[in-house]
Amino acid sequence: MSTRGRLLFTTSLALLVCLCLIARTLAAVAAQPSQPATQTILPEPATSQPIAATAPAPIAPAATTAPATQPDDDFAPGLAIFALIVLLVLLFFALIALILAAIVGIALLILLLIGILSLSVLFGVLKRSVSAAAKALTIQLLALCGIPVGIALIWVLSHLLHRPIPAVATIFLGILCGAGSGAAVGYLLTKALSLLTAAIAKRLTSKTKPVTAHFPVSPQVVDVSPLPPGEHPAN
Repeated sequence: MSTRGRLLFTTSLALLVCLCLIARTLAAVAAQPSQPATQTILPEPATSQPIAATAPAPIAPAATTAPATQPDDDFAPGLAIFALIVLLVLLFFALIALILAAIVGIALLILLLIGILSLSVLFGVLKRSVSAAAKALTIQLLALCGIPVGIALIWVLSHLLHRPIPAVATIFLGILCGAGSGAAVGYLLTKALSLLTAAIAKRLTSKTKPVTAHFPVSPQVVDVSPLPPGEHPAN
């Protein structure tokens, strides 16, 4: 290699080393945290006047700013109004259904009571007795009142014994047991009332029995001797 080539190689190597050192220095400076600039305080000239003591200035509290509320993008007034309208419509139809169910239930109860009353009147006409009609009416009314009581008792017993019964079976058994028990109670009640009324009537008649006076009757002598011929009995 000539002298000129050696000089160029040495110069290039020196430049490369300088560039590496400069890059390393810049990287180190960038990695260090930035420090605030310090102010140089010049000493005040000494004076013969006394320095008055100054109270430290009060530190004002830092102003707290409320966090900005972001608008709720999910709220849609149209959907809320639509849901409210649907709810009002459902409530309206539920109220209509309840009113219709109440009307149908009242109509069925009236028809049932009319049937019971008619049957009682017919029974009284056939027996030709008002008491028989009253007895039939009492038995039928107690049988009707015993149906809901029987259903409720069957349901309570099935839950107390931990043996659940289907709803249809509960209603069927409740109707049978309630109606039968009500009819039996009505029959016993009418029998007790009839016996009680008979005893009261007998006691009242025994107290108001008329008193008859018994007077002695004198015996009469009848002449049965034969009459002589030609004479007629005197009238």
